[in-house]
Amino acid sequence: MLRFASRFLLFVFFISNFSITVFAQSFTVSEIYLENLQRVSSTTIFSVLSVNIGDEITQADIAEIIRNLMATESFNGVEVSQGANNELIISVDERPSISSVIIEGSKAIPEEILMENISSLGLSVGELFDPSVLDGLQIAMESQYVAQGLYGATVELDIEELERNRVALQININEGDASKIVHINIVGNEAFSDEELLDIFELRESHFTSFFLGDDRYSREEITGDLESLQSFYMDQGFVNFNITLPVVSLSPNRDQVYITINVDEGEIYRINDVSLAGDLVGSEELLNQLMLFVQPDQVFSQVLVTQVAEAMTTTLSNRGYFFAEVNGLPIVDEDEGTVDVTFFVIPGNRTYVNRISFNGNTRTVDEVLRQELRQMEGAPASANAIEQSKVRLERLGYFSSVEYETAEVGGVTDQVNVDFTVEEQLSGSINFSVGYAQVQGLTFSAQLQEGNFLGTGKQVGVGVSTNAFTTNYQFSYLDPFYTVDGVSRGFGLSYSQSDYAELNLAAYSTNQIGVNVSFGYPVNENQSLSFALGLTNTEIETGFGPVQEIIGGPILDPNVTNYLVSPARLSEFTNSSGTVFPVANAVVAPLSSLPSAAFRDVVPGFVDREGNKFTDLTLTLDWNRNNLRQAGVFATGGNQQAFSIEFAVPGSQLSFYKMRLFAETFLPMNNLLPFLSPSWIFHLEGTLGYGDGYGGTEQLPFFRNFYAGGQNSIRGFESNTLGPRSTDGLAYLEQPTELLRDSDGNLILDILGNAQFNFSSERAYALEQAVDANGDPIIDASGQPVFVDELNVQSLNFYTRPQPFGGNIQMTGTAEIIFPLGPLESRDTLRSSIFLDAGNVFSSYCTDNQTALNNCSNFSFDEVRYSAGISVSWFTGYLGLMTFSFSKPFNSSIIDEREAFQFDIGQSF
Repeated sequence: MLRFASRFLLFVFFISNFSITVFAQSFTVSEIYLENLQRVSSTTIFSVLSVNIGDEITQADIAEIIRNLMATESFNGVEVSQGANNELIISVDERPSISSVIIEGSKAIPEEILMENISSLGLSVGELFDPSVLDGLQIAMESQYVAQGLYGATVELDIEELERNRVALQININEGDASKIVHINIVGNEAFSDEELLDIFELRESHFTSFFLGDDRYSREEITGDLESLQSFYMDQGFVNFNITLPVVSLSPNRDQVYITINVDEGEIYRINDVSLAGDLVGSEELLNQLMLFVQPDQVFSQVLVTQVAEAMTTTLSNRGYFFAEVNGLPIVDEDEGTVDVTFFVIPGNRTYVNRISFNGNTRTVDEVLRQELRQMEGAPASANAIEQSKVRLERLGYFSSVEYETAEVGGVTDQVNVDFTVEEQLSGSINFSVGYAQVQGLTFSAQLQEGNFLGTGKQVGVGVSTNAFTTNYQFSYLDPFYTVDGVSRGFGLSYSQSDYAELNLAAYSTNQIGVNVSFGYPVNENQSLSFALGLTNTEIETGFGPVQEIIGGPILDPNVTNYLVSPARLSEFTNSSGTVFPVANAVVAPLSSLPSAAFRDVVPGFVDREGNKFTDLTLTLDWNRNNLRQAGVFATGGNQQAFSIEFAVPGSQLSFYKMRLFAETFLPMNNLLPFLSPSWIFHLEGTLGYGDGYGGTEQLPFFRNFYAGGQNSIRGFESNTLGPRSTDGLAYLEQPTELLRDSDGNLILDILGNAQFNFSSERAYALEQAVDANGDPIIDASGQPVFVDELNVQSLNFYTRPQPFGGNIQMTGTAEIIFPLGPLESRDTLRSSIFLDAGNVFSSYCTDNQTALNNCSNFSFDEVRYSAGISVSWFTGYLGLMTFSFSKPFNSSIIDEREAFQFDIGQSF
């Protein structure tokens, strides 16, 4: 119907082109009048008129006027007439302007792409409407959908006339269902099976996972790409004369099923007969010959291998200053012998030098900071490898969300290039916030200020305070990454912290620390560095009341209590079976020194018992780091990183210990193995090993230097720092008051039952353990007094629902995760999601007998490894910094493990 209507309109427009009012054969034009102009300017008309006032005009001239005006494509029709006084009257019917273009129903093809094609036909908003292009538009759009495998797609065009000579164009699209591939048939293949060849294809016959992968949806572009892959595959196997005829695509009657038939002619396998170099080798023959070893006579000819060797030769020459070198691998086929001679023809061009390196987009960071990272120098021979390495180093700075470069030849010379880097700066400072809720410590909050690019100088400065429920830390840190021109870094820091670890899910103790350190870093090569740090730290431990036994051995004695109970106080009068009356009385006490040693329990000394609670230590830390990561904004997209550090207290420190940590991670783009995945699919592996111990006079790693595990940055699904060995409850000898409460006159003060009451402000004494019979009942002597055994009574100082995390000297954690894209393509550098499996734990090589008896501690054992699996989302925003959310399920957990399914961190950047 649309095509009929449009053709009718075209007929009308055709007739209107010849609207010429009959007039005399010729006349002299006295005036020129234009009628019905609305949007088209009179200048446009006069610019194409070949007649002026005073000219004699004929019918041939009139026909030419009409042709010229219609050629402007501004009018539906033109009418020319003669006025009563020989005026030339030109009346036009302007084409309407397009007020709006609306597309409805498009899903498979982005609306932006459809709009580009519509605009190319002159149908964009503001243009004059030409109905003659409607048929072409409809056919073109339907063809676009056919190319996407949507054979049932239909396109309808609605034209609505509006006031003021305007039209609205609405395009209604019904995409229908995608046509599914039900069979792909390859004919003529003998060397390889259908299964082997179909594995090369991205398109697949419909199967149970096609609903998710969409790989059974026919697309002309996809099949073209698959045929190119098939051609390359055969060429790489030596089939030099392999040929593919155009595929035959058949549709089912309802156009929802596709059958593809591909006819191939394999030909014969060709082998390499000879390999040679030709051209100007510019002194690089030895290097090029080494690369040529990958292509040897009698090998099966492989086009991809020849191409790769040629590219490697080109790269080698470009790294030696021949920046525009070309190397072509030219195969010469001998059809009679079935062999191929390969000649690598070298065109080195002129040796090229870098004239100028410039930076664009660094509005905050000074050029000097960027130039410090460059491995390509101005005036030096241009090297593709050095320029690319410079780009990688700029990305690793963390100052930029993107780094790109272009090389351009310098005008007027043939041996110089300019290198222009374009960077997009991102926020490099941060105020990191961490907010969470846990069953033990409730709501927690921490904040820290850090600037990684101070005033654009590239220097790192940290100032301010970080605080949360367990620690307050005042600090100042400074690092100059380029203290010397050779890349030696220097830094120093000052810190003071107060920490109450009972608020961090750990055993109850607190530390006060004052520290100062200075560090130097040395680059080993492009990806490796060594650093040395010397730190002086003063630490004071405060155990408070009821320290766990690993810190102070128990039971503990109160230095203010010097007696023990011989007989407890009687709170009411008592008459025994013999009729003897025992009045109310104070307790009978005796000096603690008179008790036999058997009355005191054996105490295993804790750390503070052995080492004291105040330490001044000088530590030396050695760090090795190898970083080969590739960055996209704040996230790594490939490469790997390893780090090893060892910290040890130097001789002369009050504590002698060492602590080692090994960290490694790798990011593997999954599309290398699974080409149908995008580069945003990444397999990430990460692992950490830690070990520490004492040496010399220190028996073990100080407990406040222990490793911990669990939490968002360790093993998700478990509360932060809660995994691993746990403490043993502190013990104390039971104390009791010894005197009864009296008023100012010395009279006993009784309760409502008539019993005397204790004076709790009076002297206290230790109570002996009461003797019990076989039923567990207290044994009473004839006077009604309890019978004691010669052992002081003990009470537990456990104020928690479970033993508290204590950490250990052995750490093992690991993560395996699949990172996948989330959100639109343009957000891939700031939004990342993953499914993960975390594993690990913390162990101790010096578990105490008490910890072992209570099953609170374990040396390294795979049976004690904890696991968790879940999903994580990280989002880097310009307002709240990096936000990370995870939801996970723990496995192989014990009854005392503290689980936390949902966890999140939030950081503010600036």
